[in-house]
Amino acid sequence: MARVPDLDGDGTPELAVGAPFAQAATGNANSGVLWILRLIPDGFVKAEPRVSQGEGGFLGATGNSSIFGAEPTPLGDIDGDGRQELAVGATRTFDFVANDFKGALYILSLNPDGSVANDWQFGPAELAP
Repeated sequence: MARVPDLDGDGTPELAVGAPFAQAATGNANSGVLWILRLIPDGFVKAEPRVSQGEGGFLGATGNSSIFGAEPTPLGDIDGDGRQELAVGATRTFDFVANDFKGALYILSLNPDGSVANDWQFGPAELAP
C-alpha cells in the first residue's frame, strides 16, 4: 500500500493498494490487481478503480502467477505530462527471452479518475546495470 498524491484535484491524496495474488478480470489466477482508492477529506473511499490485465486502462501483459501489484511506489510526475506516475512490481512476469519467470517493473501514468493513461514494462534486461 502507498500514499499517492492527489489525482483528481480535490486536495486529498489517494491510496494505491496491491493485491498480488488476486485474479485479474481476464481470469488469470494470481495475476494480481491494483486498486487506486480515491479518498474524500474525511478518509472515506469515493471510488476504487481496479487496475489489472485488461482493466482500468492497463495494457500490460501480466499472465497467470505474474503477481502484479507488489510494492506500489509513487514516483511523482516524472515525464512532465501533469499525471502522477506509479511504479508497480510483478514479481513473476514471464520473460520470453530467458524462458523463465523473471518478473517485471511497470510504470503506470495515472489519469485523474485513477485509471491508467499509459504503462511501460521493464524486465530484467532493461533494468540490468
